[in-house]
Amino acid sequence: MKRPIDIKRDGAGSFTVGEGAGAISEMIVIDDRMIILSQNGVHETQLADHVDPGRTDINLPQVIQRQIIPYGNAAPFIRETLAMGRALFDTHHLGDKFDKKKALSLTLKAAHDFAAMADLKNSLKADQDASIKKLELTVKGNQLRLPTMPNLQSRIGSYLAHARAVSLSLLAIVELFYPKPKANDPWRDNLEKGLAGYLDGHELAKGAFEFTTHVIELVNDSRNAFEHPDATKSVTVTDFGVVPGGKYTKPRVKIVFGGKPLAECDVDYLTETMLENLGASFEGLSAILCDANIEPFGPVVTQIGAQPPEMAARGSRYAYQSHFKEGVVLPTSPPQKS
Repeated sequence: MKRPIDIKRDGAGSFTVGEGAGAISEMIVIDDRMIILSQNGVHETQLADHVDPGRTDINLPQVIQRQIIPYGNAAPFIRETLAMGRALFDTHHLGDKFDKKKALSLTLKAAHDFAAMADLKNSLKADQDASIKKLELTVKGNQLRLPTMPNLQSRIGSYLAHARAVSLSLLAIVELFYPKPKANDPWRDNLEKGLAGYLDGHELAKGAFEFTTHVIELVNDSRNAFEHPDATKSVTVTDFGVVPGGKYTKPRVKIVFGGKPLAECDVDYLTETMLENLGASFEGLSAILCDANIEPFGPVVTQIGAQPPEMAARGSRYAYQSHFKEGVVLPTSPPQKS
């Protein structure tokens, strides 16, 4: 005979993901947790049996839920990580040896770091805009008092640290496809060797590969220069300034690596473009890796292709697409006897 708690736990139920979450687009199991992607957030959901497998607490709610990332599919970097991983990291096409669980776990970690980058980008922009308004109001006569961006240096350092963490997660995914023979082997050499045959026949992928590896190198070198400055590498962050003519300059970043400037631009431009380019790189390189490692299946040709814009706006930009090889004739059913 079932106990009251068993009846409650085994019964049907429903749940929502919170007010303002928007439409649900994906549900993924990552690290033994149900991860739900909605338009405005990423949510973690657990059932009562996961928390209380012995069924000792009848008052425990059936569903325990929280938002773990305050950005959803409306944010490009969520589509470029979690939605992409849901669509492409598939053992049906990549084979049972592919470590799907590890790939999705790394993708969730990258999504967290992207969210931290977005938070820093937004807060820096908000502080800068507020400072500009204050600056414009404090020009009096022959005197100008420049504002100070709070903790600007350390916030740039944190931003670069999270960007570096994203690149490390992406390179760890690379090693799921092409493990390095030695831990200290250069990642780019190993990746180029693994993709050599594939890139020779895919010009578009070759261009995307060059862009992606450039972005990863820029991120890694920038973080290295910030953490270990010397005569050949450094990151210089400057606050609001003024130039002849009475015009002010916005906070800027100058990155030097190997004695050569990698970037010199406004802070808001750096944080916007690095987030955008790193997101595109995470998605693009993952798609290349999956496309290059699809397991053949009889007369069917499978490849990764772009989704229609209306679908890409809600989820992954890429998906598996299959068709029969040219010349394959499908068997027809024998005529039915009357």
